[in-house]
Amino acid sequence: MMFQSMKFTSSYLFLILCLGWFVPVWGQTEFGTKHDSINWVDSKGMKQGKFRKTDKNGKTIYEGYFRNDKPTGTFKYFDEDGALTAISLFARDGKSCNTTMYHRNGNVWVRGKYKGEVRDSVWTFFSSDTVLVSREAYLGGKKEGKSITYFVNGKVAEEYTYKGDIQEGPWKQYDSDGTLKAEGTFVKGCLEGVVTYYCPAGQKRIVANYHNCLPDGKWYFYKCGIEKVDHIDEFKNGNLQGKPNIDVDKLIKDGLEENKEKNELEHNGGPPQKGENDGDN
Repeated sequence: MMFQSMKFTSSYLFLILCLGWFVPVWGQTEFGTKHDSINWVDSKGMKQGKFRKTDKNGKTIYEGYFRNDKPTGTFKYFDEDGALTAISLFARDGKSCNTTMYHRNGNVWVRGKYKGEVRDSVWTFFSSDTVLVSREAYLGGKKEGKSITYFVNGKVAEEYTYKGDIQEGPWKQYDSDGTLKAEGTFVKGCLEGVVTYYCPAGQKRIVANYHNCLPDGKWYFYKCGIEKVDHIDEFKNGNLQGKPNIDVDKLIKDGLEENKEKNELEHNGGPPQKGENDGDN
């Protein structure tokens, strides 16, 4: 429920941020005249000057400036309680904006750029207590290039590469002390080929083989501190051939999903709705 609420917040805010100026003003806001200081629409039907959009209760949704019906300069956005949720700085042509969104406690949640109606360039995400969580590169609204997640101590947790919003290319995972924990390659969103898992001291622990996201082929197991192969297991389409020497399923789960919940919360969600983790229950 929490993730759904946060995803709704992100989607709703996006529509307001970069689509809102195309939508007629509703609720208590009325078009003004040239004699009014705000909400003036000229004889050609274009918004000019300062505008304030309100809901049916008269509370401000956003305020900013228009030039020839296009947003320009600084826009501020507010939630139903009047708290600031985002600030966008629009280019003169109104086609792009640099945006900062905020958690309910006022700390920055995310900084990034909208180009047209979609995310573009590098977006940076923070936790509600200002800790850097991740950086993601976008092109045309899709992840493109390197994405990085971080531990609370600031060290890199994982590095992914995306192409067209799909994982494609090198992948690395680290321990919180900065040592390499695992590395491999993604192809069309799946681990493919050789994946190496490391001991805390940096020696090889497992050299595995994947195909279409599944263990496939021989897996070579080492004892930490000893370079010699301890034993070999073999897989076929994800199925172990013979009796396992270790709990491979647990190893895979621990290695690939350790940061999943944290990443989903901070990347795809946003500031919690009132009553969710904000002390307003």
